[in-house]
Amino acid sequence: MSSTKPFSGADPASRNTEVSLNRRSLLSKLTAAGGAAALCCGQSFTAAAETSADAEPSGASLKAGDHFTRVGDGAGLSAIRLSDLPAGAAIMDVMPLDPATGKAREESRMNAVNLVRISNVPSGSPLEATQGVMAYSAICTHKGCKVNSWAPEQNRWRCFCHMSEFDVLANGEVVDGPATQPLPTIPIAIDAEGIITATAGFSSAPGAAD
Repeated sequence: MSSTKPFSGADPASRNTEVSLNRRSLLSKLTAAGGAAALCCGQSFTAAAETSADAEPSGASLKAGDHFTRVGDGAGLSAIRLSDLPAGAAIMDVMPLDPATGKAREESRMNAVNLVRISNVPSGSPLEATQGVMAYSAICTHKGCKVNSWAPEQNRWRCFCHMSEFDVLANGEVVDGPATQPLPTIPIAIDAEGIITATAGFSSAPGAAD
């Protein structure tokens, strides 16, 4: 009586070896595909992050002719006028206002500005033309914190992050603390409507310089 083999071709040992090789090949392909996908996704994520970082403005964009405005207080944007700033007072953390569009230049924190109006302007001083009003960058030149305090009795800006102080009557020169560079200034004028207006950009790039 003849016997019938259940399978033709290779013997069971050969078939087991072939199945094992096929499984290894499949696993290798899946691993390679997964790695490629991970690499692709990683590159896409990195590229997106770099694009986002590149797209985020970091420099100031204040321009000659800009006005200044308070932002974030829920009120409609309006230009700050001489009448809004009594002698000896300061208005801090304002933004340039584009008079052509009526929009604040909020795209960069480097645009933040502090306005001050000093008391007792000396006769013959250039400050007579602006009735004592001056404009400074609100970004400390030490570590980039906001300069958030005005000391009228000393005519100084003060940054409470590391206690740097800047002399308003000496073009923002450092008088105390770890900062080594003066605060950038903004030349201004008062227009016919009493609006405080920039006549040029910052005297130097705002931000941490130390």
